[in-house]
Amino acid sequence: MIRMKYKIVYLLTVSILLLSCKENKDDIIVHKLDHYLWQYSLGNNSDFQALEPAIDSIGNIYLVRVTNGKNSILKLSNDGLKLGEFYEQAIIDSRPVIFHNSLYYHTKNNKLYCRDTKENIFYYQINQVNTNLISWTGKSLYFCATKNYSGEKVTYLNSYRLNGMKKWSKKLATESDSILTPQQITAYGNKIYVGLTDKADHYHILKISQEEVSPVIEWQWDAPPAYTAGALKEFSLDADGNIYLGMETGAPGKNAVISITPEGEKRWETASGIHHPIEGVSIDEHGNLYVADSLCQKISREGEILWTSKKEPGLIYTSGLAYSPLIHSASSIAYFDDNRILTNVDGNGKQNWIQYIQAFQVSKKETFLRLTQNRNGNILVLTNKRIMAFAGGEDAFDEQLWPKLYYDFGNSGAR
Repeated sequence: MIRMKYKIVYLLTVSILLLSCKENKDDIIVHKLDHYLWQYSLGNNSDFQALEPAIDSIGNIYLVRVTNGKNSILKLSNDGLKLGEFYEQAIIDSRPVIFHNSLYYHTKNNKLYCRDTKENIFYYQINQVNTNLISWTGKSLYFCATKNYSGEKVTYLNSYRLNGMKKWSKKLATESDSILTPQQITAYGNKIYVGLTDKADHYHILKISQEEVSPVIEWQWDAPPAYTAGALKEFSLDADGNIYLGMETGAPGKNAVISITPEGEKRWETASGIHHPIEGVSIDEHGNLYVADSLCQKISREGEILWTSKKEPGLIYTSGLAYSPLIHSASSIAYFDDNRILTNVDGNGKQNWIQYIQAFQVSKKETFLRLTQNRNGNILVLTNKRIMAFAGGEDAFDEQLWPKLYYDFGNSGAR
């Protein structure tokens, strides 16, 4: 009788797990979580937001979450232990960023905050920042703002020191210029790259050089009229200053990776085998590019597709966007499918390992949000209900490469 009772409980448990995995039914048993390290889960009334986590100098993780309508930034150790929580009255709508033990973030009431992560005190706030498009360097932060002057919209690029002091403001466009809406901003060194769209929804990139006296617009690149970059989060740059971005070409399911020279000329355009909008392009130390949705694709710095990985037979893939793959080394690249499939391939696109992640709850829909990595090489998978850590493998990148490739805010796609 007792044996029968345990058998019934076992069958019910397996049935629940299988029902929770969409159409990937039997594979949850086949693919064990041998790379799984830890997870931090949220309750029913709490959700993580779809924002990139911040990583500080010792690997602590900062995540934006909402609990019963209240916003906060949760601080976890690099092994998933809660270290603290910073509460905010307004909705946090930008990824948190860490520099020198200072935490920066933007809220929907048009304020940019800086607070101390150790003492949990505010350093300063910048008001009337009506954008969540913000980029940082080691000394400055940059954001675009569109304001109305005498009935005409004017877009400015603003620069502040990390202590909150304003450096300069540069007018980029007016309504008559027909370039109005900022879409992306990426700062690297003393160069700032801004993606904008005009009234006709045509896409443009401006490169601004921060000179000693005042900033200068070096050039403007105009995309083909049908091309858009709506899914793009940031521009990616290599060591030579070449720019890489993924764009939708206007044809259904047709996406391209485009390279632009430091002088604003198109180097090449490659039709990608990735069928979803490309959110980000990752670059390795040799200048090779990687994009991924359900598959991972490697592209040479000259635009040649070197390989495309293969799907795991028997699994159902359901990607909606092409996320930036995580580059650990020349033989370890990780990417994630929306249907909870984490894959790691080598430098030739051959599968190293795969992890199929169980659903959080049968009754609660779980949505994949972000993929990033910590300084120790651990892969971090963020959903709306939990963050999970997986071992990247023995070939994780050298810690000394982190500041050069990924910076303190954990950006896996740019630079």
